[in-house]
Amino acid sequence: MTITITRPPETITRHLVHLRISGMTCAACADRVRRGLEQLAGTTATVNIVTGTAEVHAPVRYGTEDLYRAVEAAGYTADLRPSAPDSTPTPKQRADIGPRRTVTVLTTLTAATALLAVALHDGTGAAPQFLFLALAFAVVAGAGGPIHAAAWRAARRGHTTMDTLTSLGLLGTLAYAAVATVAGTDGGRYAGIAATVTAIAVAGRRLKSRAERRAGAALRELAARFARSVTVLDDTGKQTRIPVGDLREGQSFRVDPGDIVAADGLVVSGTAALDISVLTGEPTPQLIQTGEVVTAGSVALDGSLMVEAAAVGERTRLSGLLRSVERSHAYRGDFQRLADRIAGRFVPAVLALAAVAATGWLLAGGGPDNAARAGLAVLLAACPCALGLATPMALLVASGRAAQLGIFVKGQRVLEQAEGGAVVVFDKTGTLTDGAPSVVEVSPAQKVTRQEVLRWAAAAESGSAHSVALAVRAAARAEHLDLPDARAVTEFPGLGVLGIADGHRLAVGRPAFLRRRGFAVPAELAAARHAQERLGRTAVFVGAGDRVVGVIAVAERVHPAAARTVAQLHGLGLRTVLLTGDNPFAAQAVADQVGIGHVVAGVLPEDKAEVVAHLQESGKHVTVVGDGINDGPALAAADVGIALGTGADAAIDAADIVLAGRDLSRVPAAIGLAWATLATIRTNLRWAFGYNLLVLPVAALLLDPLSAAAAMALSSLFVVSNSVRLRRFALPGDTNPPARQRTADNAGTNW
Repeated sequence: MTITITRPPETITRHLVHLRISGMTCAACADRVRRGLEQLAGTTATVNIVTGTAEVHAPVRYGTEDLYRAVEAAGYTADLRPSAPDSTPTPKQRADIGPRRTVTVLTTLTAATALLAVALHDGTGAAPQFLFLALAFAVVAGAGGPIHAAAWRAARRGHTTMDTLTSLGLLGTLAYAAVATVAGTDGGRYAGIAATVTAIAVAGRRLKSRAERRAGAALRELAARFARSVTVLDDTGKQTRIPVGDLREGQSFRVDPGDIVAADGLVVSGTAALDISVLTGEPTPQLIQTGEVVTAGSVALDGSLMVEAAAVGERTRLSGLLRSVERSHAYRGDFQRLADRIAGRFVPAVLALAAVAATGWLLAGGGPDNAARAGLAVLLAACPCALGLATPMALLVASGRAAQLGIFVKGQRVLEQAEGGAVVVFDKTGTLTDGAPSVVEVSPAQKVTRQEVLRWAAAAESGSAHSVALAVRAAARAEHLDLPDARAVTEFPGLGVLGIADGHRLAVGRPAFLRRRGFAVPAELAAARHAQERLGRTAVFVGAGDRVVGVIAVAERVHPAAARTVAQLHGLGLRTVLLTGDNPFAAQAVADQVGIGHVVAGVLPEDKAEVVAHLQESGKHVTVVGDGINDGPALAAADVGIALGTGADAAIDAADIVLAGRDLSRVPAAIGLAWATLATIRTNLRWAFGYNLLVLPVAALLLDPLSAAAAMALSSLFVVSNSVRLRRFALPGDTNPPARQRTADNAGTNW
């Protein structure tokens, strides 16, 4: 026998590395870093210019040093992004802006230069012009120093970036001012232009950085909800404060008022009111008691808890949600790939256009002055920062707003697919209903009271874990009934139970089950059972002695927000479908209550994915909303899968969007936000493309360098401000407006 050992595919032996990239200033930079990393065979990378990070999937044969060298070969530097909670990537404050005090001084100097150039320049005085030139040199070299340094680093590697255009424009304007000053012409005016253009470039970068930080505020709030330290108990009961990174699963830790819960775990003692808005988006505190589960990131408002840690560090639910939001920043969708390709080729094209514009003016007899002005105007007007920011800025703001609403999106693909959603398919049990049946009707036989029927049924069902048994016992407790002790209880799965209590032989279950055991069924009770089943309820017979003494009907409670959610989806122009394994009567009853017109019932879990595929084959984009293990195949098969955060792990893993808690109103909010985000991205891209196409020819023919620089800054600021509008996204009737969001500080945390 010959045994062949096959080397595993490269895709199996890959690892994920998160890097922080330094030196990127535009989309062309991000595209160059990505292409540099992907030159390593089998490596894929996504680079985000807004957060300054890269997510790299590389074969294990490439270590971090190999990745560093690939980034350095592209002209930038990289280091590992720490995995500690407080290192979560957020919109970066660009290093090329400079300290606030320095910028203020240089801006004042710029204003003085420009004013002097206008007020004192007479075209003949050499001393004022040389003064203007000296002031302009200080501004261009000082405030613009980081821009020139970045352009030089790229040039040393044989690359060009958007800093190349800005640096050449500034230095070219300053050089023209120097030549004109020496020649005794209008050098002072161009010195003022060089200083003013530098101020515009620096101010634009600072405004964009400020907008980026505001856009990522929700993401930073989410990251801030990680505890930094935790009080643990050793075997002797001694309390010790340790860094949260040292907490281990199985350890007990204490949560006092103002503390952030450090890990997911089980409360072993104590009672406290917790702010759980980080996971639910709802401000109402929740009372937590012994035996209940708590999640990392919750904040204790009052009371104290002892918790046994079940999931710590990156295994907590909060960490998983945060990673989902981060991935939505890193994903490069069709829009971003298009923008990156154009931005990566834009600089050489602009340099060529500037040369053509200058040459054209010379050939047309415009003279060196007009030729220089045209070339400089093209360089200064051409920066496509707006093109690079169009997609990531919109995604950053949208994912932050989604997190505030309790909607956690796993990637941009979801946004692209959600826009085309034509059909929303709902699971029934646990999604549109609460999943826990309750007693809704008790129909007793003649000469038997309602309480007797419920009392005998609860006694017989005392040892069963079936959902109907749980509902019957809950109803008996709610009515404070004194239950007799049942003996000789035997459960027949799927059929019913038998037992003896109060001297009676008892039975609860299906009609055929009781008939086979000799219980007579009165005609009025048979009719009552049929009436309940036609209403979509589950009805069981209760037998005592030798006859059926009553009918108990149980049904699931419909989620309070279900009907409103379905109505909002219909208002968005979407169709809705109820897909369930339950019987058609029960399914139709729920569908009628919530307003869903199409029902597919009696479907096995493995067949749900086939129903989704059939809808897709008819040309429809399908969104599936579910919560259970049996919904996993359908969620995975859908164009967009939405899982309730209270659902099974299998459903959450298979879904593209996870909703905090069980608030169904977040379903139309998620879809509406996806539509708004894509509309914003399209507007940004149309503006960036159209603006550059319009401004560059105008700059070559009409604009001076100062007007060109202002036009460049205006383009980027439009994209940023248009994206930031997503922070105010709200559907009509939204109960969670984007006002100042709650933070851990409000709870008096002590970290």
